[in-house]
Amino acid sequence: MYSGTSSTTGKRKKRDFKVTATGTGSSETDSSGRDADSDDEFLRDASANGRDSSVILSDPSDPRSSPPASRHTERPSASKPNSKTGIDLQADVDEVRNSTLAPAHGTVLVNHSVACRYLAAQCQVRLAKYHEALELLGETEHWGTSTSNKRPASDGGIKLGSSVAYLRGQIYLRLEDVPRARDAFMAALALDVKNYEAFSALIDGEMLGTEEQWNFVQSLEYAAQAGDEPGAVEDYEMVRLLYTTQLSKQGRGLVETTAVARRRLADEFGLSDDPDVLHGLASELFSRLRFADAFVVTSRILELAADHPATLPIHIACTYHLKNLRPALFMLAHRLTELQPESPISWYAVGTWYTTTRRWVEARRYFSKASLLDPRFAPGWIAYGHTFALEGESDQAIIAYSTAARLFPQSHLPKLFVGMEHLHQDNLSLARLSLEGSAAIWSEDPLLANERGIVAFETGDLDAASGFFSTAIELAAATQHPASSWTASYLNLGLTLMRLGQDAKATSAFQSVVELDPHSYQAHLCLGMIAHKRDELDDAIQHYHEALSIQPRDVYATELLDFVLEEKVHYGVNRFVKYDPSGRLSKGKGKGRMVEAEERRGLEVIPEAASPSLRSVQQSFRQDVSLGQSISSSRPRYAASLFPPAGLPDASAVSGGDMSMDHSRSEQDLSRQDQSSVLMDESTS
Repeated sequence: MYSGTSSTTGKRKKRDFKVTATGTGSSETDSSGRDADSDDEFLRDASANGRDSSVILSDPSDPRSSPPASRHTERPSASKPNSKTGIDLQADVDEVRNSTLAPAHGTVLVNHSVACRYLAAQCQVRLAKYHEALELLGETEHWGTSTSNKRPASDGGIKLGSSVAYLRGQIYLRLEDVPRARDAFMAALALDVKNYEAFSALIDGEMLGTEEQWNFVQSLEYAAQAGDEPGAVEDYEMVRLLYTTQLSKQGRGLVETTAVARRRLADEFGLSDDPDVLHGLASELFSRLRFADAFVVTSRILELAADHPATLPIHIACTYHLKNLRPALFMLAHRLTELQPESPISWYAVGTWYTTTRRWVEARRYFSKASLLDPRFAPGWIAYGHTFALEGESDQAIIAYSTAARLFPQSHLPKLFVGMEHLHQDNLSLARLSLEGSAAIWSEDPLLANERGIVAFETGDLDAASGFFSTAIELAAATQHPASSWTASYLNLGLTLMRLGQDAKATSAFQSVVELDPHSYQAHLCLGMIAHKRDELDDAIQHYHEALSIQPRDVYATELLDFVLEEKVHYGVNRFVKYDPSGRLSKGKGKGRMVEAEERRGLEVIPEAASPSLRSVQQSFRQDVSLGQSISSSRPRYAASLFPPAGLPDASAVSGGDMSMDHSRSEQDLSRQDQSSVLMDESTS
């Protein structure tokens, strides 16, 4: 490079450079008044002052100062290309343009060395030449024998065939061929059970269903690959237990199995403080919606291993759900963006914080950035869809959720959220299709059962609706989440039972709602209706007054209260009929209503036309429950939300299946609050 100093005296020439069509030139003149545009004059001036530089030729005839013929160190002059010191480079440019790669001398290593071929494929992947890399590796597994998965590695490391299969899976992921990527990762893990990257890609990437995960991981050849070395069998048993703690807990009895594995790791191998073991516990607590307990565990993990990648989505989702920890979320997001600006989790944390402030546009921007940095980051996709759902943009939310469903076909959360948005739009057929698809993956999600009950209620299948709502309440009890979060399901069950004429069971359901939420005016209104139907007028009046004290402008409660008061008056008049022989007191305007009410009291099922529509009465009723995932797995929209994440966290989480997804896995994830629709249809007066 040229220096601004032209002499040994330290005098600096003032030269302002500008970019021109021919290179970098100067628009000013030097101190001697000469035109500084000429690089030749500048070189001669520096040479005359004795400046020693590798780019200046003080004497072209001196062989010591002449550069090799193939390297030109002089800068050609644009204005004088044929001057003595200037060299025309066009010939060299043409030579380079027309040159071809010299043939390789000797053996081409990629044709003879498996390791070199693997290394060359890695280089192609780094250059984003995925098809060329796939040609080097081959599209199918042929680098090992059929029995290699039953032999230990010769050097104690990861088998080369397993590494090749894992790289092949990564290439298929870049090409968005998820089924082939899944098969490649399964082959990599089967060849060498120590290949944790392949295990993480399968489990955290939601490529296998719950049953597939357990069947595949438990059937691996741990003992066969251990070999005959002392202590090897115990080491491989530890690997199996570690994998077991990371598997999905969405299934009956699986929680107990993972708890046993975790206890063995702590007692037999001294891994009670291992971050990966504790991560399994945090994921399980999050899936049970025990956010405070999960936060304690994730905080401990981050103390042991700062920025543990699998734990961060769950940790972020917990801070979202625990409102008193949101300042900590703000600080965490700042720290992550400063230390790991290229990590999707960093921007996911920023988006989650904006979600807590209900700034959906900013949150959506950062969730989108997280998804761009890693298209396989499930909590980012789920949370991105939540921001649209929270703003009422159901069409855009469905697109985001559908993308997540395509990328993570073994997670039930994206399809569940798609169904909820269709239900919000009153597209009952599409909602049922999506919800049934979600149930085919995992049917033991209480939020899913509640939403399926709503669809059944809306389509008139009251018996099925009653069963779904009862199932939702039973499953919710297993989450160890406060029962108050599930008042919507109790209310929906009571409404369904009231429509079926099962007043005693409906009363029990509504009383449960009042116990969980004393400010539920819908429950008081329904209890008043049932009491009114049974001629328990005093109780009906009390419940109507309770409903109006909570919601003074409710038109239905006002009308029903007027009705029952008039009826009460006329019942009282009948007691004094002997003092009114002319019947003047019994000719009031409420007499006709009283007669109609007496005729209706003998009916088991109240005619639909006789009751006001309580669906509109309930539209303001909303409730928060969290999906076992990361915020991503939690969607604040209807009345019961289960996150993530997830996560959420299991997406999921989340994590539900962690839709952080698993909090790589989303769990799972934002892990996100979900609200389910609340039914209140027509009942009786």
